[in-house]
Amino acid sequence: MRLGFSLSPNMILGKPQQTKSAELLAYYGGASGFLHELKDQGITSIEIRYMIREMEEEAGERIVHQLWDAGLEVTVHGHVDGEFAGAEFGDVYPPLKEMLKAYNKHQKEIVMPIHAFAAPSGDRGELARRTVALFREWSSIVATGNLPVIFAIELNRAKASAIDPGDTCEGVIEMVDAVQSPNAGITWDMGHYYSNKLVEAHAAGDLTTERAYEQLPPPAFIERTVHTHIHGLGEKGTHCPLSERQSLPLESYVKALKKRGYRGVYNLELDFSRFPENDSLSKHVFSSIERLRNCVADTETAAI
Repeated sequence: MRLGFSLSPNMILGKPQQTKSAELLAYYGGASGFLHELKDQGITSIEIRYMIREMEEEAGERIVHQLWDAGLEVTVHGHVDGEFAGAEFGDVYPPLKEMLKAYNKHQKEIVMPIHAFAAPSGDRGELARRTVALFREWSSIVATGNLPVIFAIELNRAKASAIDPGDTCEGVIEMVDAVQSPNAGITWDMGHYYSNKLVEAHAAGDLTTERAYEQLPPPAFIERTVHTHIHGLGEKGTHCPLSERQSLPLESYVKALKKRGYRGVYNLELDFSRFPENDSLSKHVFSSIERLRNCVADTETAAI
């Protein structure tokens, strides 16, 4: 069972910028204590959200060693923006240099969930072409260097304020297929998917959640999924805890992935600032982990 949890670089380094995050770390005696508690609850992997290309190399090195020293694997939520060039992937993504040198002592591969190019306005097709061109280039570089880096283009939430070729399942499938590389797959952001289905249902006049709750992505999307982002919907939007069952049809999504042979990380991507005030931050975090852990365990048991 591979369970993950997203944390910002500042959280991992023990320097959170949000008050709620600082209170959570303080409760566990700092970043190391919180990481230890996550591991005790079944988390095996931490996703760095985000490790942008402009991050200093030294900071990237400190972050990955903090996680490896805690006995955790690492996934990297990357970003397409940045003007770095070179023949090696460490040149085009500088904060990953140390991880690329030492990963094989700690894990088999480096999965990088990442958004497509998006903009407030512009041509959707051109943004898709830019995304495909970038991942073709990056896939070629990592293949030449024999590096097990897997790029996972993320399904995003559709927004009226953005042109984003990655905000539909079909758009993501088309980009991944166009990259034509075993190093490129999909991040199924379950909260984004469910949010999009609810918006579509409401636009069609269905104000209930039942129809959206039962829908699944196309088989081609699920088959190409190599990573997940998991969060519930709530009064404050997406990236809410899974405490309430109706926040996300988690069980049917996990079952669909298992049916297609998914072996990647089930990664919780929560935003503490969006948690409801009806319970402690810690309780919402660990009830979300418990629901995910039980769900994955149940589907694995059912498959035996």
